[in-house]
Parts: sequence; C-alpha cells; structure tokens
Amino acid sequence: MKRAILITGVMLIAAAYVAGFWPERRRANDLQAEAGLREQRLIVAEGRVRLGDILGDLLALEDAVEARNYGDAAARASRYFDRVAEEVQRGDRTDAGKTLEGVSKGRDEVTAALARSEPAVLDVLRQQEHALRSALGYPVASQ
Repeated sequence: MKRAILITGVMLIAAAYVAGFWPERRRANDLQAEAGLREQRLIVAEGRVRLGDILGDLLALEDAVEARNYGDAAARASRYFDRVAEEVQRGDRTDAGKTLEGVSKGRDEVTAALARSEPAVLDVLRQQEHALRSALGYPVASQ
C-alpha cells in the first residue's frame, strides 16, 4: 500500500513537472526562433543602411564633379570607393554585393578621369548611381 502511494506521489510530481515544463519549453523555443528572425532582419537592414550610405557618398561625389571641383571630387571618390571595397570584403553574394563588385571595378577609370578633370566621368558615376539605386530597390529613371 505504501509502495502504491509512493508511486502515485512520484507520478503526480512528474506530471506536475511536465505540465509546467512543456509550455515553458515551447514558449522558450518560440522566442528563440523569433529572436533569430529578428537578427536576420537586422542584418539585412544594416546592409541596406550601409548601401544607402555608399549611395550618399556617390551623390556627393557627383555634386562635386558637377561643380567642377575635381580636388574635392578626388577625395570623395577615394572615400566612396574605399567604402565600396569594405562592403565587397564582407562577402555579400546578393544582387547588391554583385553590384558593388561591378562598381569597384570602375575605380581606376573614375580616379584617372578625375585626375584629368574630365566632366565626362559623370556619366560613369550616374551609371553606378542607377545600379546602386536598383540594388536598393529604389525606382530608377530610364537612362
């Protein structure tokens, strides 16, 4: 009889433990999955912010070229292409990463054109602007 009471007591304690454990475990798993999803969204958002900053650098570079301030434009181009190179180093293999790889290949051409004070470099910069806007999902006017 004592044995049956002991077994019943242990079973009740185990049942109470399981009844309290499983809902909390499920809740913890749900929260962990939600945290992972939010982390992924944060990573994407941070990437878009960095890409937007690069676009801002490019727009400032275009403004300097339009003003024919080639000394300022050269400094801005250096900053712009350095930031592009940093993003390429991150190893992003999305469309934005491929766009940045293409942009980085134009560094020598742009730098040389700025050194020669060629206003035609603006065409190359505008092509890069269209590519970056497209990578960000912004509407792009036809060229």
